[in-house]
Amino acid sequence: MATTSRFPLVRPLAVLAALLALSPALAQPTLGLIASPFTGGWPDLTLAASLPFATYESAEGPVEFAARLDVTLPVDLSALPAVGLGATGTFVSHDMLQPYFGLGARLGWLPAPTEALYVTPTLLVGLRVPLDPTWAVRVEGNVAPLQGGFGVGVGVDLFL
Repeated sequence: MATTSRFPLVRPLAVLAALLALSPALAQPTLGLIASPFTGGWPDLTLAASLPFATYESAEGPVEFAARLDVTLPVDLSALPAVGLGATGTFVSHDMLQPYFGLGARLGWLPAPTEALYVTPTLLVGLRVPLDPTWAVRVEGNVAPLQGGFGVGVGVDLFL
C-alpha cells in the first residue's frame, strides 16, 4: 500500500536545495526578475532561475547552455501563475553585451472567462548586460505561439 506524505514538497525542495548548494562548484546559477509591461493588461512579473549545464566553443566564442525555470504572474494577481521550463544558450564571451536565445514550454491558465489549462512551446531571445560579477540587466522578448502570447521584458539578474 502506498503511503502519502504530509509534506509532499519536502523531497523536491531538498533536491533543489542540494542543487543550489552544489551549483557554485558546478556552475554559476542565476536568479532573475523580469517585468513585462506590454501584455495587453496588467504587467507580468517573471521569476527566472537558470543553472548552466554545458559550454560549447563556437566560432563566436563560448556559448553557455543552461536549464531555466520561470514562474510568471500578473501584477494584479488576476490569474494563477504560469510555469515554464526550457533551455537557453548565452554567448558569454562578449563582455558588455551577451545575447541569448531559448526554447521551452509553458504550463498555465487562460484568463477568465475561459480559465482553461494550456501548454504551449515558448521561444525567447534577449540581451544581457553584466554590470559587475554579481549583477546584470536584461531585455528579452518571448513568444508563446499556441497560447497567442508575446511579451517584451526588462529585468535584473543576480549571479549566485
